[in-house]
Amino acid sequence: MQAPVYSIESSMEEKIGGVGTIIAHEITHAFDYSGSQFDENGNQANWWQETDRENFIKETQKIVNYYNGFKLNDQNINGILTLSENIADLGAVTCITEYALTNQLNLKDVYIAYTKLLAIKIRPEALLKQILKDVHSHAKIRVNAVLSATDEFYTAFDIKETDGMYIPKEERPSLW
Repeated sequence: MQAPVYSIESSMEEKIGGVGTIIAHEITHAFDYSGSQFDENGNQANWWQETDRENFIKETQKIVNYYNGFKLNDQNINGILTLSENIADLGAVTCITEYALTNQLNLKDVYIAYTKLLAIKIRPEALLKQILKDVHSHAKIRVNAVLSATDEFYTAFDIKETDGMYIPKEERPSLW
């Protein structure tokens, strides 16, 4: 690993926003559609109560609808195709936010490190292919949609209703 994901010289905020996000993202997959189908021993087994699964489906539909509302280059994001990865991204930022708050880290710096983790340049043709076929949302959406869904982001950056990344609280999806 190397910066910006991880460096021994990085601040704790940079470490949490970088490698901490990756770890939290992967752990969150244990609680998405595919991860929920395996028990603690890795055996395929339904370990959720039926009401939990129903609630999960209801809440994930909100995530699908939320991501369907984002566009890049006049192309809508496919919230169903990207659902599992979007859940993991939202879960990861929830985890790093909680960790930062608990450990009195500068949340603004954690979020900036998160954005650096996903910095990318991409040609228009490759972007279109990614939007249409990749289970990961494009990096710009992974940053903007996730942070816009995170209540603490609004405080950290003093986001107001007139700002471009503002999403009304009742429209912000959350599983955790």
